[in-house]
Amino acid sequence: MGLHVTRKGIASALVLTALLSAFLHTPPSVRADSPSLGRWEFVSHRVGPFTRSQGLATDPSSPGTTVYSWRLGLERTSPSGHITGRSFAIPFELLLSGYLHVGDVDSHAGRIYLPYESDANETEKAFGVVDARTLRITDWSVHRVGPGETDHNSWVAVSPGGDWLASGEWDDMTSILVFAVEDLRGPEVDVAFSIHLTSPLDRVQGCDFASAAQLLCLDDTEDRDLIQVDLARPLDGLDVEGHPTSLGANPVDHAIPWLAPYCAMPTEAEGVDVSGPTLRFLTIDPCQLWTHEYRYRSVPGQ
Repeated sequence: MGLHVTRKGIASALVLTALLSAFLHTPPSVRADSPSLGRWEFVSHRVGPFTRSQGLATDPSSPGTTVYSWRLGLERTSPSGHITGRSFAIPFELLLSGYLHVGDVDSHAGRIYLPYESDANETEKAFGVVDARTLRITDWSVHRVGPGETDHNSWVAVSPGGDWLASGEWDDMTSILVFAVEDLRGPEVDVAFSIHLTSPLDRVQGCDFASAAQLLCLDDTEDRDLIQVDLARPLDGLDVEGHPTSLGANPVDHAIPWLAPYCAMPTEAEGVDVSGPTLRFLTIDPCQLWTHEYRYRSVPGQ
């Protein structure tokens, strides 16, 4: 997840990305022989900039529009892929408190929901709500970490009905925290209930609802699995059991040979988005310069 970064480090990465992009003209190509993952069949792959390095979300109220997240903000693109908006998306008060990380986002009914993490405070995490049209922050709330919880906040996923926000704690998860969306208007928000996993998950970087009773998640373990979490029933305000199943490993081998000796980071799995029959997920190359976006489609009957 790479949370321990400095403002200087973020600025240096952005400058380096711009310089290399200008020098190289085109991003690296990647093999397209990606395997099927359960019922999901590979469709396409494309390379994007560092400003799409944490997560992505499709807003049902604006078909074809995607909002991407990076460490400090958001980038919105049109159905054709053109950039239509950018913004810093961490409230100033949270920035002053050491919040320097936006994780994998989700969207519903014209709003983008963001998970925030702080490098400086291990006793809390926060959530933001952004207007999908203007990319302006409308609300944010802080959650005080309770017993058995951690300050990690790598992703959020909104239930299909828009009532509940699931939140992942990344490292060694035995449960997924769930918050009421109506409680995210601040200043503080408490856990409403939990999804108790029948087997633990580790280093989950992104999840999204594929249906009212199913999540699809991407982990950043060695195999970088796509994981299906089947719920005992749709979310209803009470604790519920979730059963994880691995659908297979993801194609994440895209090191750039001549840059590899200078890159200390491994390839990193990131966010997930499910919109109807389309699944997309992100990975970052070892040099942390480009984002790789994979698109899959659901195969009927599987």
